[in-house]
Amino acid sequence: MFRAERRSAQSGGSAAQAENRARDAHHRGLRAGAAGHPAAGARHLRAGLRELGWLEQAAQAKQEEPPGAQQLREGHHALAARLLMSLAHLEAEQGRTDYGLRLLDRAETLAAEDDRGVLLSQRGLLLMRTGRGADALRMLDEAVPLLADYAEPAVLARVLLNRGVLQLTTGHVRRARADLRSCQRIATDDGLDLIAAKAMHNQGYCDLLAGDIPGALHLFSAAADAYRQNAPGCLPVLAMDRARALLAAGLAADAATELDSAISSFRRQRLEQDQAEAELARSQAALGAGDHAAARRWAATAGRRFRGRGNDAWAAVAELTRLRARSASAGRPGSTAAEAVRLAGRLRGCGLSDDAAVAELIAARGMLAAGRSREAERRIAAVRCRGQAVSLDVSLLRRLVRAELAERSGRT
Repeated sequence: MFRAERRSAQSGGSAAQAENRARDAHHRGLRAGAAGHPAAGARHLRAGLRELGWLEQAAQAKQEEPPGAQQLREGHHALAARLLMSLAHLEAEQGRTDYGLRLLDRAETLAAEDDRGVLLSQRGLLLMRTGRGADALRMLDEAVPLLADYAEPAVLARVLLNRGVLQLTTGHVRRARADLRSCQRIATDDGLDLIAAKAMHNQGYCDLLAGDIPGALHLFSAAADAYRQNAPGCLPVLAMDRARALLAAGLAADAATELDSAISSFRRQRLEQDQAEAELARSQAALGAGDHAAARRWAATAGRRFRGRGNDAWAAVAELTRLRARSASAGRPGSTAAEAVRLAGRLRGCGLSDDAAVAELIAARGMLAAGRSREAERRIAAVRCRGQAVSLDVSLLRRLVRAELAERSGRT
């Protein structure tokens, strides 16, 4: 955090000039944040707030008190609220999510009624980035109709993008595609090239989850071309998803190379959530290469980082990856099965149905290895009967476990 300096909104010119400088700082901050530079974006936003007379106390650096010391003109309240909402997101991207939520609480006392949809969407985004998917989805669902006629189309496009990403996280690929296509249409119509590229990028991830790896790589390549022109800072995120596609294609070594580069970039950019996700993917690449010890180490590192951000859902996914590595080399399948059953319940409670299904199938494999074929058969049947369309990963793992059950039953 930066020690704030009291600065009159009248310094260097009129209140109107200060407001223009604040708006300009807001636009620069948004551009820097969208391009993957949250620390630089936050500096611009703080400069804009100082133009309006906002005082940020030194105590805020320790996150000990809710932000709120300010000398704002009433006419500047709505603009200050917009700056605070944007700052909250960039603070959360750097790992200070609790502070970001307190900034949103302060913004809520200043925001204009027309900006309520923006406030809800920002709160939803922060909840989404901390793994509280159900709460985040409620916020985003409420925000979308409020933003249908908002003056800035980019705001609705970003909310649809975020909701699409959230749907991907919870395995609802069809819903994600619908939001991402709407987002891309709005972005293309309004010349929002970066948002359009992000929508294309995430549609590629839809293809990856559906098992269309060539389609995913094609869209990732197109998104990369757009990022190089508009936001090179987004390329490490794309590299992470490209690595997942390579891993799905069995190219674990190539995936690891992509991920090592992405992890270094995220560390430099101070993108804590993205770094943790890349470390988790690196664990999966090590698992794909048969290096179970490295897979466990990377999963543990990612899990610690997620827990440090208060992201219980992603921490559970990291634990699932660690368990997969352990189950591939463990000598005690019965204990692995029991742990997998408990973890499946945690994942389901977080709304991560696909990951919960993977845990159930790991449990079934452990039961089979321990000679508990009837229990394993019931567990496999439960996964099959849950009704939701499943990812390629779940589909293949289920076929593998069914084949192992058939072999145990003498049906070679």
